[in-house]
This record gives sequence, structure tokens and C-alpha cells, in this order.
Amino acid sequence: MESKLIGASVKSVAREIALYFVDRNFCLSSLKRYESAFHGMLRFYEEQGETEYSLETTKAYLLEKRELYDNGEIVYITFSYFRKFCDMADRYYLTGEIIRKQLLPPARREPSAKWGELIENFVASCEAENYAKSTTNSFRLSMRKFLLHCDDISIIDLSCLTHQNISEYIMRMAEKRMKTIRQEVILLRKVLTFLASCNLINPAICDAAQLKIPAYERVLHGFTEQESAAMIAETDANNHLGRRDYAIMLLAKTTGLRASDIKSLRLSDINWRTSEIGLVQSKTGNRITVPMLGTVGNAIADYILRSRPESDSDYVFLRAVHPHEQMLDPLDIIQKYAIKAGVEPRDERPIGYHGFRRQRGVSLLESEISVSTIREILGHADPNSVRRYIGLDITHLLICAMPMAQYKPGRRRPL
Repeated sequence: MESKLIGASVKSVAREIALYFVDRNFCLSSLKRYESAFHGMLRFYEEQGETEYSLETTKAYLLEKRELYDNGEIVYITFSYFRKFCDMADRYYLTGEIIRKQLLPPARREPSAKWGELIENFVASCEAENYAKSTTNSFRLSMRKFLLHCDDISIIDLSCLTHQNISEYIMRMAEKRMKTIRQEVILLRKVLTFLASCNLINPAICDAAQLKIPAYERVLHGFTEQESAAMIAETDANNHLGRRDYAIMLLAKTTGLRASDIKSLRLSDINWRTSEIGLVQSKTGNRITVPMLGTVGNAIADYILRSRPESDSDYVFLRAVHPHEQMLDPLDIIQKYAIKAGVEPRDERPIGYHGFRRQRGVSLLESEISVSTIREILGHADPNSVRRYIGLDITHLLICAMPMAQYKPGRRRPL
């Protein structure tokens, strides 16, 4: 079937599908999952070095997610949203119309039946050691993935496993999950220790997983001035919801407050005489006071006087629908306007309130505000937390960089 959108970019195709869900006011949980599929598709295409939409590339993207589902790393409901998003994108690319159809659930690959009792015993041993439910589930998934690998290499008896088999398994995981390989190896050690305690493998094999792998360090960028301005500009000041969202994003941009603190902001926290906001942080329990710019105060006042629903609640920002009480989760506000403004994740940066928070931290550093003052303004309990903004302050980092023009390229002479 010939496409109606030949040559269309993946950004334009994926964005139309994402806007379909935003414009139809899907619930928060659905929007989050579709937003994850949207940004995941863009990242996959970027990794492949492709910009035009392709049925083959989208199929490869979905196969990658299918493998995660088969390995038990994502649940069916999460995978189903990836499937729906890719299916709708393919149909839109082929027909030029957005068509949403019900898809039949796929069967998930499971380890051989002979391993069933072993997995149950392993889970029981983890529960007996009083691990948290989430930790026990992580151990179970690790055992499941390892046994699937054993099936792949035709291991019938675990006593036949060798040191090389374990090393090859770790290398295989590293190729697919380099960012989480450290955690994967830690989980694998628990699996191997259990198998050795049951006399199912040679205890010496456990040494293959005793690797010291450094933690993967991420440098998460904040929004640029252009990105934050574009997102705020997408709000509609002519309706109640638009006024609320405008005030929330402007407050986040100028103060760097966390989403939990904006959600919990009360009318009594605002001092209109001194133009300050004083609150107890939800994360740290510390009390902070931040200045409230005139534009922010005007935006909040405009919302309270013209658009805030009548309610006995003391919270500033309320749900737009009944019951008019504290918002459930303000994260969807940022994600909705990011999609409308075409703001995408970059360098592993997720879309959320911390994008504004990092932008605020870097802008304070660029204005040569001291680290101790920045810590007080943003309310960091750990002094080392401010260091992450130093790594994003390109202006001052360039001053520290050594000039390389004096060094001529050439081969290194042998010692």
C-alpha cells in the first residue's frame, strides 16, 4: 500500500498522534504512557540516524519494546500503549487519517516449564529475607531473564554452566542495557548465589559476576529559555484552565519549585505584601522562602480572582472539574504543553518540572550567584546537589577549558 505521507518526518507523524490524545483529554495515566511512547519513538529514530518516518524503523522500535515485554522488564499494559501508538502512527502514515483500533494481546515468551519450581523457590527465599516487594520482583525478573538466556543457549542442566557462559550473558546485557548494567549485575549476583546455595551450579562461577562497574552518571539538561517560553505561550489566557496552567508554569520557571511543592501550595503561603512565597518543602521538610516576581504574582492573582473554582480548600491550584480540590498530579500540564510546543527530550532529559528547576539553577550560576545562596533558593538539603548545575553552566566551564590550538595532531611516539 502506497503511503499518503511519503517523506514525512517522524516528528510530524508522531506529534500528530500525540496531539490526538491531548486534544481529546485522555486521563492522566494514559497521557503519561502515550507520552512515553512518543518520546521513545523519537529517541529510537535519532539513534538510528533517521528523520523520515519509516514502517521498517517503527517495526524495529516496537520489536525492541516487545523484547522488554518478553523479558518481563515492562508489563503488558505498558507494552500495549507502545503497540497502539505505533499502530496509529503506521495507519496515519499510510492513509493520512488517525485511526484507533483495538489490538489483540500478544503472547509473552516464558522460560521453559522445567524452571517453574526453581523460580518459585527463589521468590520464596527472597520473601523470607524480608526484601521489599519491589526488590523481590526485581530479583524475580533477573532470574527469569537469566533462565530465558539458558534456554537460548540450550542449557538443560544448570551444572553445565561455565564461567564463560556467565561472562557472555553479562556482555549481552551490556550491549542492550549499558545504562543499567550495574544494577543488572548486582541482581545477577543474587541469582547466582541462590543457585550455588542449592548446589545447582559450581560456586566458582559466581566470581564471573564480581565485576566493579561504575554507576552510570547522567547529565540532565534543563529547558532552554526558548523552550520554556514556547511552552508558556501555548497556554490560553481566555479560559479558566489556561490561566491556571499559565500561572503554574510561570511559577515553576521563576522559582524552580518542585512539582510536589506547587501542588501543595496554599493560599496562606503567599505573602502579597512582601511578594514572597514561604512553604515547607514536601521532599526535605525544610522551610524555604522564595521571591515572587510581579508577573508571577499577577498571574496567580488573575487565576484566583477570575478562574479558581469556588471551594473551601486552602490549596491555590485546584482541579478544574468536580470535586474542586487539590490537583492529583500537575506533571501532565508540563507534558501537554511540551508536546504542543514541540519540546522534546534531549540528552536523556525527561520532560517535567525539573526542566524548569535546572534552568533556574543554571541561570543563577550564570548570574554568578554563590553556590550556598543557590542551595538556599532551591532548597537543596544536600550541598552536593548544587554541583549538577555547575556541569551545565557552559559559559563558566569554557573559561576553565585549556586552549588546544597549540597542540598539533600527530601520532604518539613509543616510549
